[in-house]
Amino acid sequence: MTGMENILDQNHPSFGVETAMFLFAIGAKNLVVEAQNQYAVATLERLLIQNNQQVSEKCRVLCVFRECTEAGVRDDAVDEVPYIEFMMDIVNPKWLMNDKVTLACFNHSCSPEERTHALNRAKAFKATASPSHSATVSKMQAVFSPPIVKEQVDPDACKNLSSALSGLGFKKAETEKFVRNLGLRVNKEPITDLLREGIKCLAS
Repeated sequence: MTGMENILDQNHPSFGVETAMFLFAIGAKNLVVEAQNQYAVATLERLLIQNNQQVSEKCRVLCVFRECTEAGVRDDAVDEVPYIEFMMDIVNPKWLMNDKVTLACFNHSCSPEERTHALNRAKAFKATASPSHSATVSKMQAVFSPPIVKEQVDPDACKNLSSALSGLGFKKAETEKFVRNLGLRVNKEPITDLLREGIKCLAS
């Protein structure tokens, strides 16, 4: 994740702010959103800066209370909305996707539970979205999905098998080639089974 100085200008009043309450107007309703970490604060502020103080065509910020928590809503005209719900339901997804830094900041602002929730909401929404909107949601899913980690061959298992075969008198280059050709089997199969297979293969 890039440093905070790459997300907000250092002169911005929310630079480095840990928590903030945002009051938004949407139609006849007002929404209070609590940003509970500095990346959540920065995500909302960056969206507002880039989109003329709006997070969607119908949702405009009224005020921000920095370094505070627990709004204490007392009027039916105001709803307190969880941050992740606000980001998924109210914020224009195209605006969010428009800037890689904003999207990365949003990703960084979410807890693992919120990230899973965002993924589930995106998947459900994608099923009914228009083709153009579906592509936007796909990009968001890619950001929140954990990277696919390609399984690597265990070097220690390879070394142990190769050493065992070399210790039986087989040439090092040939044993290494045999082990290399086993690929991920080295990780999964018992060394005794692979040793027997190696002896049979190298002795032929």
